[in-house]
Amino acid sequence: MHLQQATELLRIRKTLRISAAALARRAGLDVKTIANVEQNRHRPRAFTLTLIWEGLRKEAERKRLAGADTSAWPRCTKCGDVLIADGQDCLCADCIDPAAAAIRRAVEVGEATRGDL
Repeated sequence: MHLQQATELLRIRKTLRISAAALARRAGLDVKTIANVEQNRHRPRAFTLTLIWEGLRKEAERKRLAGADTSAWPRCTKCGDVLIADGQDCLCADCIDPAAAAIRRAVEVGEATRGDL
């Protein structure tokens, strides 16, 4: 993972005003994993990044439904979704990595589990 991407994930998490612990719970990861990714301590697997992006997306949706002002949130220039990926390209996780998006969807509908990956 590039330092810029790690910085972008941290910036988005702070923009959404979600703690690392809350993101870890939403993503189903350990809070140490979130810290390691954000601080670029190790290169995470695509599935780990997918879980983080999905956790951020879920929190963004929860906050939007609760009436949060989302106008300042970064958006994907391709699909308009909340930007949960590399801000340099202005694309969301699904638009940057369709394979990871397919994995996420397979897990969501029960066609795959973490153990399969």
